[in-house]
Parts: sequence; structure tokens; C-alpha cells
Amino acid sequence: MGSLYMFTIIVLSLSTRVDAFKHPSDRQIQIDQCLSPDVDICDFIKCENGGSCMKDLTTADCFKCTCVPGFTGTICDTTITILPNECDPGCQNGGTCIDNRCECNASFTGTYCESRNYCSPTNPCQNGGRCTSSSSTFVCDCTGTGYTGSTCADIVSTNHCASNPCQNGGSCYANSNSFTCVCRPGWMGTTCTQTTTTTAPSVSPCLSSPCKNGGDCYRNGNTFVCVCRAGWTGTTCTQTTTTTAPSVSPCLPNPCKNDGNCYTNNNSFVCVCRGGWAGATCTEATTTAAPSVSSCSSGPCKNGGRCFNSGDSYFCYCGPTNAYSGKNCEIVSSGMPSECQLSCGVGYCILTGSSLRPNACMCGSTVQPTICT
Repeated sequence: MGSLYMFTIIVLSLSTRVDAFKHPSDRQIQIDQCLSPDVDICDFIKCENGGSCMKDLTTADCFKCTCVPGFTGTICDTTITILPNECDPGCQNGGTCIDNRCECNASFTGTYCESRNYCSPTNPCQNGGRCTSSSSTFVCDCTGTGYTGSTCADIVSTNHCASNPCQNGGSCYANSNSFTCVCRPGWMGTTCTQTTTTTAPSVSPCLSSPCKNGGDCYRNGNTFVCVCRAGWTGTTCTQTTTTTAPSVSPCLPNPCKNDGNCYTNNNSFVCVCRGGWAGATCTEATTTAAPSVSSCSSGPCKNGGRCFNSGDSYFCYCGPTNAYSGKNCEIVSSGMPSECQLSCGVGYCILTGSSLRPNACMCGSTVQPTICT
């Protein structure tokens, strides 16, 4: 009897989920709320017109019908009158035509993947900011995050005295990240809530001018507090406050054309072009066809140098000791090696032997032009 009762509960639960697309109020409102996760809901679903059912816990109905060409709808029951000719005029920027529509790569959007999505694959808006992509750049909405700026990187300044935290008639003075209370006689403490139990000294604690760099000294019970000028902080105003302007990547928007990859290099950028393109921003077409074999196949690097393909050419890594240099590590170096000009993060900087790009970053077993990520 017990097993029959449980079977009835499972069937009723699945029936509710099967008819969910007809009754939107019965659909799940959050992911992972599908009933009976151990039961394959597709055993109770019939996709029409040759469609196939897939269990999908991320959808409102907990299943998804994959339709054959010519049909669409939740259970493939709607006929597409005119079939597009493979997403005519074609999916752009590496998009793939699936079920007569374009599935775009992460960095593109639009019906034919014709528009650049500056919010993907990595959201440039920090601290929970919401990103909106436009025709040539992105815009960050920082509302409700507590941050501001073009990428929501700057903390919104707060008036720490707005709630009047100083009790018993104390005066509040806002600092950069907090506040300071100057208490009336007979009171002390951070918010002037503690009574003074000893007689005030006959000599003011401010007579020695303990507050430096133009700070104002106020008596606070038996001691003092300093209210510092802009640019200074600390108990006696001896510590400087520093604010850093939000950094804007020189790769946003991407200056490298023709699908070139952009890498930041201090305050500038370096473009790594795809085959067939060259120049500072990958706008110059190469006049020779790409080689059919690897540029490193002939073993051009001498004296133990390691060869890396670089577009239609190559460069040689001559080893961390810099005992050799030159395009093919054919020159015996003399004296101390020249200082490497790159900051490679978790990797280390190497000399490439190329006059056009003398330095690169060794990142484990691969080489990057500017930094190890």
C-alpha cells in the first residue's frame, strides 16, 4: 500500500511538470526546483514531429525538445512555414547555425552574430556592476553597488556623520573612511557614551600641538582627537591618504582589427594579428601566403634555443641565462644581459633576440607577448 501511495505522488508531480508550459503559474521560478530529480521526465514527454526530449533542469518546464528542421515550439508542434537557408545570409564572426538560428561566440551578438558584445566573455564592470554593450563600447550601471566610475571601481563617498553617531551633545567630524567624535566635558569614548570618572587635568592635552600637517586638535575627556586636513589621516595626521584613479584598459575597446588579439603593455597595447594580417593594429595585409608547414620545422634556433611560431614567422627563446642572443641564438652574449622591460606577473621576462619585439613573457611552457594570465 505504501509503495502504491509513493507511485501516485510521483505521477502527480510529473504531471504537474509536464503541463507546466500550459500553466505558467506552476513553473519553477528558480533553477534546481524541478520535482523528482531522480526520475527522467522525458519518459512522460512526447515531442511532436520527430523531435527528441532532453532533461533540462535549467528551464521552466524541466525539459527541452530538440526539433527537426521545419518545426519549433515547446514540444515541436509549430511548423516553420519558410525554412531559412542556413541562417541566410550566414552566421558571422565564427557563429554556428543550429536549428535555423545563429549560435554566437561569447564576444558577439545579434541575429547573425554581426554585433560585437563588449560585455562578454568577461564582464568589464566591477563590484557587481551591470554591463550594457553598445555599437562601439560598453556602459556600466553601478546603481545599488556602492561604487561609481566608468567600471564601478570607485567607492561612493559616504557622509559618516549623517546618522549623528556622537551622543550626549558630542560634535561629529567625518574622516576619509570613518568619523571622529569631540565630546562635551564629562563624556568620552568613541561615541561620547562613557562618563569621565577622574578630574580633568589642569593642562590641556592640545597644548603640545600633537596634530601635525595643519590638523586641528580637540580635547576629548582626558586626551585629544585630531581632525586632519584633506590628504592626511592617522591619530596625529601623519599618514598620507592616497587615491588611485580607476585604470582603464587600453584594450577597451579593442584597437586590433581583423580579429587581432589585444594585450596591455603598461599604458599602451600590443596587437597579435591573425595569419594574413600585420601592422600595429592588424590593418596591413601580408603579401605572401602563410607557409603550409610550421616555421619551426627547420630547427632555426641554435645553441639549445627553443623555437616558437609567431604568426607567419618564428622567434627563438635562447634560455634564461641569456648566454646567447640574436634571431637564431647564434650570437654569444658578453657582459650582463640587458634589463627586461616587461612585467610578466606569474611568469618571467625573456629576451627573444628580435629587434622588433626584444622581450616576451615565459608562462610555463608557452610564451605570451606581454603578460602571463
